Amino acid sequence: MKVSELFSLKQGNSFELMNMTKSNTSTVNFVSRASTNNGVTGIVDEIQSYSPFSAGLLTVALSGNGVLSTFVQTKPFYTGFHVMVMEPKRSMSFNEKLFYAMCIKSNAYRYAWGRQANKTLRILQVPDTTPQWVNNQKIIPVKSSVEEITLSLNIDQWREFELSGKNGLFNIERGTRLTKENRLPGEIPLVTAGFQNQGIAEMIYNEENKLYSN
Repeated sequence: MKVSELFSLKQGNSFELMNMTKSNTSTVNFVSRASTNNGVTGIVDEIQSYSPFSAGLLTVALSGNGVLSTFVQTKPFYTGFHVMVMEPKRSMSFNEKLFYAMCIKSNAYRYAWGRQANKTLRILQVPDTTPQWVNNQKIIPVKSSVEEITLSLNIDQWREFELSGKNGLFNIERGTRLTKENRLPGEIPLVTAGFQNQGIAEMIYNEENKLYSN
């Protein structure tokens, strides 16, 4: 059975946590593409013109290092970029939702090296029914928590510095352009200007490319 046959898929809010109002008293979570803490990276005030998604829905990270991280949200929530929200089309127990979250997450290996799941999540195959043992398990819902971290920075002591040159911090060298036509499959990471997966676009081999070591 396809995921879309079992769940209704809705795009998340695509909000940015930095533009939200953080709160210590709110019951609304902010869910990002994080692969830990149930995907929750903040607690925020409700936005008057946007109702949060309801507790009990599933969230799926569509990209990033935690691609296909799937969680059952236990509180109302907003989402960040590239997060899909899924609502079961039939009645499901909490255990069943966790089971399908596990099934979806198990496909993460298909999306290595920066691949996104925004177009293919809906066609992933999951079991038609849940095994009997699923609802026999005693599961305590995950409690997500967010701690505010305050950094002590004395900007009065900051000064300008050079990135390169005689007194610079780094030796900077321009990379080599490698067109798609000259790329061969291999085991060397190809780093591009992408912002995901540490800039690694694919694994290649080419006799003329430059290999940098750490």
